[in-house]
Amino acid sequence: MTVSQVKNALTNIISELSETPWLFLRNPGKDFTRKRKLSFRIVRFKISDDSYETVITNLDFPPDDLKLLYAMRWGIETSFRDLKYTIGLSAFHSKKVEHILQEIFARFYQLPL
Repeated sequence: MTVSQVKNALTNIISELSETPWLFLRNPGKDFTRKRKLSFRIVRFKISDDSYETVITNLDFPPDDLKLLYAMRWGIETSFRDLKYTIGLSAFHSKKVEHILQEIFARFYQLPL
């Protein structure tokens, strides 16, 4: 998939989601009031001689600064990913915050002491 195909797919998904805000928001008329266009950009970093990392961001930083921020955040993100898979929370079965919290507490309750 090319960069422009990824960007187009992401833009289409965001457009589809914005057409049905009541499925995702508690107060659709109040919670989802953004009228401006989302300004995502795709940045590609060289991380070794033959390896690149591509990120989609709405941060307005130069690529070198984004690369530094990305590197600083990487350990935190991988720790969260490991925790989610360890306790079985890689996917939720609800969209409502209250039900997601219930699912999280239920998973923690099932963990052995």
